[in-house]
Formats: sequence, structure tokens, C-alpha cells
Amino acid sequence: MKKIKTSAMNLKQELMIEDPTLRVDEYGAGYKFSGRLKNISDEYSLTNISLNIIFKDLENDTSKILEEKSTTLHHITVHPGKSSEFSTPIYSWHLAPKGKLDFDYEITGLNRKEPLALEH
Repeated sequence: MKKIKTSAMNLKQELMIEDPTLRVDEYGAGYKFSGRLKNISDEYSLTNISLNIIFKDLENDTSKILEEKSTTLHHITVHPGKSSEFSTPIYSWHLAPKGKLDFDYEITGLNRKEPLALEH
């Protein structure tokens, strides 16, 4: 396995998140970030995907960053050209937006699993 640490632009060429959603968790103590990971590569499986979630306060046509949280999806492997659903807890109790709570995210790292060599 190779750990890939490159620019966000390069990571977006490897992986994308479809239907990203941030919801209050069932206990009201934090949030759940969920969506579908899509592996754009036709050669490598991707795993250990690191994300940065940015909480924003949208008030009066302005956007203010409230907090940033990092997480890694350790138990998900997305095979070449495939998609996989995910949901991960994001603990943040101190958010107090004055306007609407919004979010953004960035993919900050991943592992690339090389295909197994076939023996002849």
C-alpha cells in the first residue's frame, strides 16, 4: 500500500464524494457526515481516506468558519471504478452559529492499494 499525500487537486482526480450530507446525530451531541465515495481510478483501490470537515456560519450574506474537524475512514475500501456509502461521526458540541450552519469538506489523504500481481 502506498500512502498518498498530494495536493487537494490531485486527490480530487482519484476520489470524489457524491451526495455529501451533514446531519445532527441521533443523540444531539455531534454530527454525522455521510455520502458516497466514488473511486475515479481504474487501477487502484483506495482506503484510509482522510477528510477535513469545515463548519461555517452563514449570516447576512457572509460566511465565517466556526471550526474544522479531521477524520479518517479506516474501514472502507473503494475498488477501482466503484462507489461505497459511508457515514462517520463528527463530534463538535460548541457550535453556535448566528445564522445558518453550513459545511464544506476536503479530501486530505488516502492510501492507494496496488492490484495483486497474478502468478503465471
